[in-house]
Amino acid sequence: RFEEEFLKQCFAQHKDRGVILSLEMFETDVQGVLDEYLAGAIRERDFMADSRAWTNYQSDYRPLVEFARQNSIPVVAAN
Repeated sequence: RFEEEFLKQCFAQHKDRGVILSLEMFETDVQGVLDEYLAGAIRERDFMADSRAWTNYQSDYRPLVEFARQNSIPVVAAN
């Protein structure tokens, strides 16, 4: 997917300055849940339930979130 490759390229080219991922699929009131998941404090299934993830999360957003999690990239719940 384009978005995943774009995020990887941005991270590779700008990790010294920092990269932040902003996702409109997450509403702002679930920022805490998103932060807990990124920090490894909660399981993915709990994150999915508590974040009210869209039906296309697995195919369209999970690769981005997992890349961010693995590389300590902050993710902003922007909706």
